[in-house]
Amino acid sequence: MKLTLKITEDHIKLIKWFNFKRINDKYYGIDTYDVFDAGDTFLFEQMANILGYQDKIIPETRESYLGPLYEKEYQDKLEEYDRFIIENFVFIEEIIHQFCDQGGLKPGIYSCLDNNRIWKYNKFKDE
Repeated sequence: MKLTLKITEDHIKLIKWFNFKRINDKYYGIDTYDVFDAGDTFLFEQMANILGYQDKIIPETRESYLGPLYEKEYQDKLEEYDRFIIENFVFIEEIIHQFCDQGGLKPGIYSCLDNNRIWKYNKFKDE
């Protein structure tokens, strides 16, 4: 089966802020409950800061104990990006490592066969 990931500029902005850390004496990695190292306490607030959506906050949610929410279009994007990253962590890491000597991660379409996991890169069609 073929695996395909479409990685955009926004994905890359978020990936740059992954909170890679020591989990315990044996493991290093990314805690999926503390994905980003962007200073704030709430996931979507951190993501909004990274992506420049601070002005899209819904003012009355600013002090919510669940964290601030953003205008629908932006909240939907934040939720979509969060799902994409969580569902594809392993693939994203494989791509980062396989492309470290080829100029690193760039926006585009990455694909591989699931039985060999050797990723190939193609630019988006409009580039």
